[in-house]
Amino acid sequence: FGAQTRPGMIELHDYWTLIGQQRGKLAVSALYRFGAERRAHRMRWLRALTEAHIPLRIVVGSDDRVAGHEMVERCRQRFAGTDLVLLDGIGHYPHVEAPDRTLGALLAFHDAFD
Repeated sequence: FGAQTRPGMIELHDYWTLIGQQRGKLAVSALYRFGAERRAHRMRWLRALTEAHIPLRIVVGSDDRVAGHEMVERCRQRFAGTDLVLLDGIGHYPHVEAPDRTLGALLAFHDAFD
């Protein structure tokens, strides 16, 4: 989360409660496999983006410690023509931290092709 968009105690409680539903705690361990999956499938995933024959927009938070500025710069270098939106002050969860700004960025991109 961004410095100004961190969840409060109520939100944290709600997140934990949701994780506890329908064997959700088992899904959390799958998230930790992402690093290995990213390394194993890197070239396939990169190829999917570089060979896409559709317009692409990537929305990322500037305070995202998982992706953020570094990923945006790599995308700019590798994926010519990809539209990148960097949301200032937002972390790894733009759809949660700034839903209106995230939706606005996606709708503006969609509307550009009407």
